[in-house]
Amino acid sequence: MDKVKNKLLSAFKNPIFFCLLCFLLSRVIFLGSGYLVYYSHDELPAPAGYYDEYPYSIEEKSLSNLLFFYDSSHYFSIAQEGYKRQTTPFYPLYPLLIKLSGNTILSSIILSNLLFGVGLLGLFKLGKEKAVLFACASPIGIVFSAVYSESLFFCLSAWFLYYIRERKLLVAGVLAGLGALSRSPGWILVAAIAVTGLTEYAEKRSSKALLPYFRVIIIAVAIGLAYPLYQAIVFGDPLTNSVVAGKGFFRQLTPFWWGTYKDILRVINGDQSALFILLNLAIGWMWITGSLKIPKYIVPGLLYSLFILSFPIINPNYMFATHSLIRYACAWPGAYLGFGEIFQTKTGTIIFVVFSAAIGILVSMLISMKAFLF
Repeated sequence: MDKVKNKLLSAFKNPIFFCLLCFLLSRVIFLGSGYLVYYSHDELPAPAGYYDEYPYSIEEKSLSNLLFFYDSSHYFSIAQEGYKRQTTPFYPLYPLLIKLSGNTILSSIILSNLLFGVGLLGLFKLGKEKAVLFACASPIGIVFSAVYSESLFFCLSAWFLYYIRERKLLVAGVLAGLGALSRSPGWILVAAIAVTGLTEYAEKRSSKALLPYFRVIIIAVAIGLAYPLYQAIVFGDPLTNSVVAGKGFFRQLTPFWWGTYKDILRVINGDQSALFILLNLAIGWMWITGSLKIPKYIVPGLLYSLFILSFPIINPNYMFATHSLIRYACAWPGAYLGFGEIFQTKTGTIIFVVFSAAIGILVSMLISMKAFLF
């Protein structure tokens, strides 16, 4: 009996086993709750006109339908047809991986799950079991399995934090460059390398300390600039994606507090979406707080938080200002490391995991009906 117990304890301490176990349990919970609602409907649950507006959407009641919604259609269309001007806000690395990994909806779903799993291994190296547990109970748990780029960004960011901590700058630089090709906030990884280098220079007062960072920044920027260069060649403007995002999604640069302030005013004025706005703000700011908890990760965490807060939706008739804050905040691996420091007791950990997973279940159920949460 003792041997069996020791083997089980040893297995739980194995990073791959622990990450795989948490991953599988979380998929059962989040996907299970989503499918429960999804299959309780006789017809495909979706808002009127949804399947006309989003090409490549699965118009049949299949398992894949749950994990293919809204932005999934844009990523998949890029993989199938290449870029059109209106799809430039969606960065190229994820659709490129879709194309290389089979170019089907099923292979895209498998890709997202694999990327999330690899990201969990990186997170384990940073924060051990507790960080992985928190990430697997994430409110956007279902998104990490969907045809969305969150799993890719989570994976790149987790390993970036690990390699920058270990001062393996070349690998960190390549990951930062890839991050800049995966999502617009990926550029904060490049900025984090620069700030880290300047901090080390300030401590050592030696130009030699800056040289390794300078070389790595050049590599990261060169990788990240591939997409603006492509846009300049194809569309005549390296910032086509920013122009389209501003006109199509009404996102513009503002002071970081502007979106939160505007949404609080909407709630005070009795907006019909007040409950969801409050939930979005509460969860988003909670995860941002977690991102700023650990000093060694505070630079990238702060840069990331400022970035996602500084591009709100400025058209109140389109959507509330901080729409998608949950999705952006919960994709940052540093938040789960911070929660590991905040919730140090067993009771606190359990309560937070249950709370986070409950939000994730609610999100899964709403996503199953194609609710426009993100």
